[in-house]
Amino acid sequence: MNRVDKLRDYLDNCGYYPYIVSDVSNIYYLSGFTGSTAFIILTENHNYFITDGRYAVQSKKEVNDDFEIKIAEDYKETFRSLLKGYRKVWLEPSGEIRLLISLQNLNLDVEVCEEDKVKLLRMIKDENEIKLIRDAYKVAEIAFLNSLESFSYGETENIWAAQLEYNMKVAGARGTSFDTIVASGFRGALPHGVASDKKINKNEPVIVDYGCKVNYCSDITRVIYNGNDSYVLKIIEIVKSALMFAKENVRAGVKCKEIDKIARDYVDSKGYGSFFNHGLGHGVGIDVHELPAFNKRDETILEEGMVLTIEPGIYFDGEFGVRLEDTVIVKKDGCETLNGLLKDYVYKI
Repeated sequence: MNRVDKLRDYLDNCGYYPYIVSDVSNIYYLSGFTGSTAFIILTENHNYFITDGRYAVQSKKEVNDDFEIKIAEDYKETFRSLLKGYRKVWLEPSGEIRLLISLQNLNLDVEVCEEDKVKLLRMIKDENEIKLIRDAYKVAEIAFLNSLESFSYGETENIWAAQLEYNMKVAGARGTSFDTIVASGFRGALPHGVASDKKINKNEPVIVDYGCKVNYCSDITRVIYNGNDSYVLKIIEIVKSALMFAKENVRAGVKCKEIDKIARDYVDSKGYGSFFNHGLGHGVGIDVHELPAFNKRDETILEEGMVLTIEPGIYFDGEFGVRLEDTVIVKKDGCETLNGLLKDYVYKI
């Protein structure tokens, strides 16, 4: 059963026709289209892919045979034509608000589904998706190793980020997965401390959290530290051990929240639980943040083919922070680390 058939099986059971997909990542997943503007309408008997003239050639090349392509001169009129005879339509919850308003202006009753079925389907990756994710991680890892040769103390975080992003592009990335985080010294206490104009000093730890998008995404965190402060080294070791204990317990059949608890309990046992202030990890795929998640609340049971990050951290406001991150593929009896080229967790320059 292909992806569209799996979605249709859900829609058949719920009676959610016509169903409209507007999330660009969901559209890519279902159709293969990489452009930025498109819609999918599934009726009882048709799979429509709708875009405009800018993407006429591209859609013909990329969109799979499950869909009938419609090139819209006017989206409103195209929707009016394809939805003629319907009084009610269903939208995915990640859909655009402007689409909802436009459909209401066509005098349609619009219902937003509680469950985003496509995002749930995306949790389990097939062999081709795993290959695409591996490609993204290889690009990111090569770029990081190459960047270590050009990083210099006394430069700003922005310069390090620019060098890393340049090397990812050279290695084959389409772009970054998210704003590159280079957080040195006291800025390391900011879990999402994107690169700034702060200069990086030699003896302060630097969190580098970065990723690239090829077709799918990567997400890696390492620390660069040339110092020998025993307290910093102690925190690094605690964070690394939390990551390892979590990885050792990842396997099909375990709840996501149980993996989070293992890492969190370990950090807490060392006296630093209150300084670990975010979830342990998240799914990675077409988007850098996908379902499921390693956190206190996620009841999802791990299945083979799920891909998630594991990224414990400890942060001291005004001083420094440490976060380390691997990404794993869930297997029947364990997991496989995707970012295998970066053998070390702490690097010196």
